[in-house]
Amino acid sequence: MAWLTHVVPPAERVSRRAAHFTVYCLNVLTQKFATSDQYQYCPSWALAWDYRKNLILQDILQQSADIVCLQVGAPPLVSCALAPENAH
Repeated sequence: MAWLTHVVPPAERVSRRAAHFTVYCLNVLTQKFATSDQYQYCPSWALAWDYRKNLILQDILQQSADIVCLQVGAPPLVSCALAPENAH
């Protein structure tokens, strides 16, 4: 997880107010690779997509970022995150 903040020095600011936004970037382990064979030290319940999906979605919503970047690809998570009940 990384927060990136870009602050424009006063000398470079234009007459308009500078935009400020937050970006939340998360590398999501896709379900295809979340197997007990790959992660023998991890309990199988912790690798289950339903368990991980809820935690990941909760984390994303808690961050209240303006832009969310998901790496690796998790189509079910994206569909869930974009559901109307999660719109802000």
